[in-house]
Amino acid sequence: MKSFLASVVALAANLTFSFAAVPDDVRGNLDKLVPETVRLLEAKDYAAVLETLVPPDAFKKITALTPLAEFAAEFGKEKAAQLLEVLKALKDKKPKLSQDGNTAAFDLPENPVFPKKEIKFTKIEGRWFINN
Repeated sequence: MKSFLASVVALAANLTFSFAAVPDDVRGNLDKLVPETVRLLEAKDYAAVLETLVPPDAFKKITALTPLAEFAAEFGKEKAAQLLEVLKALKDKKPKLSQDGNTAAFDLPENPVFPKKEIKFTKIEGRWFINN
């Protein structure tokens, strides 16, 4: 009985997260996606952040091994605050676009919390995903 209830709860959580999806018109525009992701991070809607920013193939692999609710909880403990800080640093910045327009890189200020010098996004099927 416990495993049945756990399955129902997990299914309900996954259905709830699915309805929180970010619309494609936002996902296809970095000027809209970055502030929307900041809003989701501040609201602690980590499942929606992951569904939105993790590239589809990686998302499928991860969620095949780990339920989305668990993946989101771990992300919330370890990476969400870091990503929020990085995305806030992008305010009013324009990315360097690749020649084909499918990769965007934002230069980042020095930050001991996020030691990388840039954050990259890749466009897949008209939607932007984090690349690093």
